[in-house]
Amino acid sequence: GEGEGEEALCVEVWSPQGVCIKTQCTKIPLDGGTEYAYRFTPLVTGIHAIHIKWHGSHIESSPYRCTTFDPKRCVAKGKGLNEASVNKPAFFQVNTKQAGPSQLSATVYSSSTPVELALLSQKDGLFRYQYMPQDVGRYTIHLKWGGVPIPGSPFHVRAERGVEVDKCVLKEAPQDHVRVYQPISISVDTKQAGKAELTASVRGPEGAKDSCEVLEMGECFFMIMFIPQRVGEHLIDICYGGFPIPSSPLRLTVNDPSKCWLDLALLLSKTYEVDEHVSFEVLTERAGEGEITAAVRGPSGTQVCRVTQGRGRGTGRAVVEYTPSEHGRHHFDLFFDGDPLPERSIAIQVEPSRAEGIILTRPFSPTGHHPAGQQLEFIVLAPNHDGEKLSISAVGERSKKHAQTWIKPSGSDTYTLYFQPSIADTYRVDISYQGRSVSGSPFSLVVVENPQPDKVVLCDPVVPLDEDKPIELMVNTRAAGEGRISAEVRVEQGGKVVESRLEEISPGLHLLTFHPPQEGVFLVSVLWSGSHVPGSPLPISYLRRPASDPPVTVTFEPEVGVRGQEGEER
Repeated sequence: GEGEGEEALCVEVWSPQGVCIKTQCTKIPLDGGTEYAYRFTPLVTGIHAIHIKWHGSHIESSPYRCTTFDPKRCVAKGKGLNEASVNKPAFFQVNTKQAGPSQLSATVYSSSTPVELALLSQKDGLFRYQYMPQDVGRYTIHLKWGGVPIPGSPFHVRAERGVEVDKCVLKEAPQDHVRVYQPISISVDTKQAGKAELTASVRGPEGAKDSCEVLEMGECFFMIMFIPQRVGEHLIDICYGGFPIPSSPLRLTVNDPSKCWLDLALLLSKTYEVDEHVSFEVLTERAGEGEITAAVRGPSGTQVCRVTQGRGRGTGRAVVEYTPSEHGRHHFDLFFDGDPLPERSIAIQVEPSRAEGIILTRPFSPTGHHPAGQQLEFIVLAPNHDGEKLSISAVGERSKKHAQTWIKPSGSDTYTLYFQPSIADTYRVDISYQGRSVSGSPFSLVVVENPQPDKVVLCDPVVPLDEDKPIELMVNTRAAGEGRISAEVRVEQGGKVVESRLEEISPGLHLLTFHPPQEGVFLVSVLWSGSHVPGSPLPISYLRRPASDPPVTVTFEPEVGVRGQEGEER
């Protein structure tokens, strides 16, 4: 009967922790009997034991095993579930440790086309996957635990072109020096580089940080803006997608023309004369890197001044020089790195020179330099001038030594100014009348060591066996001081001149070549600054080899003497 069946049947459900779970029983009448349906709600995941007993004894196969799982306890994370780049691997992972025993299903689709998905590792319920998009577009990732979607599934990912930082283009940036406190803008085009974030930072002198702003002006076009606050080198680090773009860091040198300083008290306190040398300094150390340029506007027009820039870090000075050629008002216009200085216009008054009318002729040299110890003469024509008011001085630029100078009258209104340098140097020669420089002064004269023909070395000539090749003679003048080399080849009998060629093949080493027109002896004369060198004239014999003679091999021993000073060999 019914009472007997219900009382004899016992159903119990036990959790993995050994807790008995409450069940609900529903009777289902059937022809000839009753069917009992039991329902329970598992509170944990895992294997549950279902005990079914009849009259206190387990029925066949009891207890039954029931496995429960919870897909909601699966956790999926990783960059590959949110974004991806074409032709670059994307990664994600799924943690199923708390979801109970079951099977994980993972698939990736592009539209309706499956995409290869690789399981990289599986350990303790943690699954790691990798996939690689082949095209730009939308990708769908399905993750199921026991056939049931886990939280967040399906995931939708948009694949874009990967960031190619080398395709970022610096469109606009300062090329030269920039000014302090003036806004600087740098534009970067990332159209071909993919989508990413562009960042920038500025490092000022001594590593000081300067603020800057990055503005997105349009799709894939950025503008970096900042205002330099100090003089010196600035480094702008520009990164796209976390990586430096080409040309990063960008180096900018910041300067400030207003920091240039001039001491004009002496310059403006005196009156100058025509042909009098004018010079003054501009201090630029606090202004940063840059060059001073200057022009002067005189009565007849404008001309550029000579400016000597200080060389090397920390020099910070420039010397402006000018020699006025006419009297009147002269205005200096000064610029630093192209910008006018605050004291951009400086005026001086130039009076007619007390040395006006003096004509001077300087020493002549065909080579442009003069030998040490030689007496050099400046000829001065000074009508209506007192010759006793002429003066001359000469100082070596390197040695700082004063050379001997003196003055002698040499005719009516004519004077000879003598200058005798004792050592090689570049000399500054100042000639003045009554304290004022004459036209063209100061002069620069290059003085070199005296030529020493006895130090010239003639090497043994090379007489070839081949008639088509010339005779060669090497001449070494490296130890002979400054001088000019000349050479001449003559036939000994009759004195006919033979065409020859003399060339300097390296500093102080000359090669003389000539083709003998006939058999015989040839005299080779070699002169150094007009004087024969040791061994000159050198006789060289030449005989043609008969056509029937066999080839001849000539071997030179290592110690081969050369013509030169007595006892020398080379």
